[in-house]
Amino acid sequence: MTEEEAHGHLSEEELKEIADYIRNNLANMRDEVKLVAFLDHPQRCHYCADLKVILDLIEANSSKVKVEYHMIEEELQKTKEYEVEYAPTVILEKEGRRNIRYVGIPGGYEFTVFIETIRNLSNSQTKLSNSTKEKLASINKPVNIKILITLSCPYCPLAARTSNSFAIENGNVRSEIIDVGEIEEVAIKYDVQAVPKIVINESVELLGAQPENRFIQAVLSALN
Repeated sequence: MTEEEAHGHLSEEELKEIADYIRNNLANMRDEVKLVAFLDHPQRCHYCADLKVILDLIEANSSKVKVEYHMIEEELQKTKEYEVEYAPTVILEKEGRRNIRYVGIPGGYEFTVFIETIRNLSNSQTKLSNSTKEKLASINKPVNIKILITLSCPYCPLAARTSNSFAIENGNVRSEIIDVGEIEEVAIKYDVQAVPKIVINESVELLGAQPENRFIQAVLSALN
């Protein structure tokens, strides 16, 4: 899916291509994954309608994906329960675990990793090295990883994939993929000059799509 497609300019042919892609890549899911989306009214949320199009397509083309919608300003109890600050947000939930989320629309270059993450979460599988998996298994307290991205960044999905894989391997790791092109407040807060920017436990920051071994070392150092 191109950035333009993610912004809602989809022809029937493009919708069919995306549907085929989803169907092919989510064909071998084991466990059900729920996508919990928090939306707002169109005048306040530029991408909410487009996100709904994408999520409805995913649900329609995978028997193992269920989508649940909530309005961020009107369902305050749910918003608080899921610790949601911005719309649109979509949380990947499996068997009560909800430690992977996208803030902003998972479109542009991010779309393929989003689909891949749904499949990997369903199957509890990642392509991380055994060494990284062993280090992740040793983490017994909360880790928050923010991957600050834009939809037009070709390197951002690499950082998102690694972060999401960490979260699949260990429920103590929370992976947040945040589109700072859409959520300007976050861009200002973290002084984002380039993407991807990785922020771990609000204390360790990295720039660029890091090699897996360097990324896991940064996570471990943020715990010390």
